[in-house]
Amino acid sequence: MLFRTLISVGFLFFICSGSALAGGVTSITIVDFGIYSGKVAPANTSDVSDQPKKELLYATLKRRTDGIPAKLKTEFGVEYVALGEDSSDVGTRATIDLKITHPPIKDPETGEVSSGGSWNKKIILGDRTYSGYGLDTPWELVPGIWTLEISYKGKLMATQRFILHRP
Repeated sequence: MLFRTLISVGFLFFICSGSALAGGVTSITIVDFGIYSGKVAPANTSDVSDQPKKELLYATLKRRTDGIPAKLKTEFGVEYVALGEDSSDVGTRATIDLKITHPPIKDPETGEVSSGGSWNKKIILGDRTYSGYGLDTPWELVPGIWTLEISYKGKLMATQRFILHRP
């Protein structure tokens, strides 16, 4: 009887420890980067100031490059695939954290100076996903190094550097 109880407890521990890993991100691979186009829509995010106000419903790579002209309406970013512990995690949802850093930008309306922002995004493991930044206002057209970082639970998983330059 004690042996059967130990086996049951061991089996239960095995099941619980395996399910704790399900949905966890173990790797993120950038598969493309550069200038993108697509249909823009309001972002489906909470009312947090760092959250993006818009997002691309679909992203089409126009040009693979890390050199980005600082022109209005330019969208740049990365496409990536996040994977879990094993193939059974494909299709599982996870939330990743994104961070963009850039040279100081001053918002003329508020006077606030920003050197970046961060937000989270729900993804599906195994799916190709786009994340990026759109140059929507004249005061965002600041040449220099812009870096996009993708993290999961505080661990940096992928990074891509872009160099914005005057057109």
